[in-house]
Amino acid sequence: MTVFATPAPATSGIENIYNSADMERRICKPIAFAGPFSPEELPDVTSRVILIASIIAGEVDLPLVKTLAKRAPVGLDVQGFVRVREGDDLVFHPWEDMAEGLKSVTYLKVDRAEAEMLTGETDLRLAAQQLANYGPREIVITQSAGVMVYAEGALYEAPFTPRSLIGRTGRGDTCFASYVGYRLNHTAEEACRFAAAVTTLKQERPGPWDGELDAVKALLATRAATRAATRAGH
Repeated sequence: MTVFATPAPATSGIENIYNSADMERRICKPIAFAGPFSPEELPDVTSRVILIASIIAGEVDLPLVKTLAKRAPVGLDVQGFVRVREGDDLVFHPWEDMAEGLKSVTYLKVDRAEAEMLTGETDLRLAAQQLANYGPREIVITQSAGVMVYAEGALYEAPFTPRSLIGRTGRGDTCFASYVGYRLNHTAEEACRFAAAVTTLKQERPGPWDGELDAVKALLATRAATRAATRAGH
């Protein structure tokens, strides 16, 4: 992997304070803000997909989203557009440019809280459909129980079954990157299941996931066997 780093006055950082047993809801405190990315800082590389995974509003603006969409299909995590700095807090606000911005997005990722805030829907299926109406081809929604994907009018779901939640932070980033990466060569349903398996294992360990693909394949095989046994039982 090649990393193109750009100097900044600080590295963006967030303190997460979880206030529910399932770690679904949290309070976010800004530690630092790196400032906005500019088009001039973009490396001259080609890609099959571009992921925008900023963490604080203001790091990526609408013109940059449109610029990136001209290069390749864009996957966007809405967290970096709804987490707004207000003093010592990060407050969730609707993305003012969402209707225009989502026209340039192919893959959109939101978590349960974000989906409810942006759509007013507590039914995630309805929330996914509403978000898709803005333009994204596929919607990825994470919650404590697992991941839901809405793609081309179909819904797919796969569970998170971690033995612990010590690695909860980074759940969404891991799930979205795993989904979009696997989706390049697989169906939406297959990518949904793959992302859920990776994210299950990631939540058991803090920090970026650095596990082995064999562990993911083993978990996928176990789940496939369980589904087959369930179907046979019916």
